[in-house]
Amino acid sequence: MNLIQILAIVPFTLTAIFSMRPYALAERSPRTPVIISQAQYNLTGQWELETGTFGPECFVSKDIKKFPVTFTQNGNQFTANGGTVIEGRGTSPANIGNGRLSGDRFESQSEVFNWIGTVSSDGNSIQGNVTCQMSGGGTGRGTLPFTMKRSTGAVQPAPNPNTPNNVPSGYVW
Repeated sequence: MNLIQILAIVPFTLTAIFSMRPYALAERSPRTPVIISQAQYNLTGQWELETGTFGPECFVSKDIKKFPVTFTQNGNQFTANGGTVIEGRGTSPANIGNGRLSGDRFESQSEVFNWIGTVSSDGNSIQGNVTCQMSGGGTGRGTLPFTMKRSTGAVQPAPNPNTPNNVPSGYVW
């Protein structure tokens, strides 16, 4: 390579080096906010569940009934007190129990019941199916559709316990 060829390359190379932004080469600072996954909806409050009931061995009853449900939510996790019932020689509660949200997907599973549904875009209703599967060697199985509607509590973003007060929602340090 002769001197003329070298001098022809130098301006281009220097321009490329000095036009780089300093942060393009640096690693991300540990104080740079990053987006984390958090629940899109806050279910906390009173809801009304409308569904059928289950009989012995998860026999499905199409008689539609309404049941109160109280949700408490922390991040993507929730606890729900209330649900449908198993009717037979007396009535046993079929609580929704502990579950989680993933986007608009609502999911809770216990030893006998599996609740799967979709939260509406406005966060005021959930529709899905509850499946009863007998445990302990039982063979009964049944599935019922359900609808839940918020009866109290304003729709608010889900609280994220990892977010400091001075950081925009969805970001952590």
